[in-house]
Amino acid sequence: MARDSFVFYRSFFEGISALNDEERLQAYDLICDYALNQNITETKPMVNAIFALIKPQLDANLVRYTNGIKGGRPNKKISKEKPNNNLNETKTKPKNNQSITKTKPNVNVNVNDNVNVNDIRKENIKEKRVVIPEEISEEFDAFVEMRVKLKDPLTEYAKKLCLDKLEKLSNGDTNIKKAILQQSILHGWKGLFELSDKEMAQYRLDSKDVVPAYSTENNPTFDANRFNEILGRRTNGQN
Repeated sequence: MARDSFVFYRSFFEGISALNDEERLQAYDLICDYALNQNITETKPMVNAIFALIKPQLDANLVRYTNGIKGGRPNKKISKEKPNNNLNETKTKPKNNQSITKTKPNVNVNVNDNVNVNDIRKENIKEKRVVIPEEISEEFDAFVEMRVKLKDPLTEYAKKLCLDKLEKLSNGDTNIKKAILQQSILHGWKGLFELSDKEMAQYRLDSKDVVPAYSTENNPTFDANRFNEILGRRTNGQN
């Protein structure tokens, strides 16, 4: 079947471009002759190899072209429903029920108070705010400020833990609490640590009082004078 035109794809061009001038001309002639007239001419092996790869696409296009001439796929028959010639339309008669049921109002009133969750959380935080004892407030506030500058601020719960630890390390002594806080501030420590023997000795010299944790009141068998003598030796570097 002779045709007036056909589709020439880029892939044909790229495949033929690898041939030399003579073979490329033969390939163009062979493709055109087959696509338009369905004629095949034997040529050089390389041209025949390229054509063998192109031929299936030409055959598929030829089948589509042939089907198009025949009209393509037949249209589906659309069956139209015949109009109903029954002009007598039956209408539904209303019921003779004179009792009209009225809809009762909904007694359930839904009161939706828009409560901001963030406000609730803020209230909870305010309720859990830790109260710092006044006698150590200056040192503790300085410790909190240092933690902020170290970009590791204390939460309210962390402050409570610090107070508990101060109580444990100092055995309730206010001056030792202050000394522990000052020690951490001086060294830039994020935590609270027990005073070293040297720090404790210095604290004893500065305060000139017996530490309550080691007093005869807490330990009746403890010799305060002996304790002060030991601290004095450690301060002077003696054993």
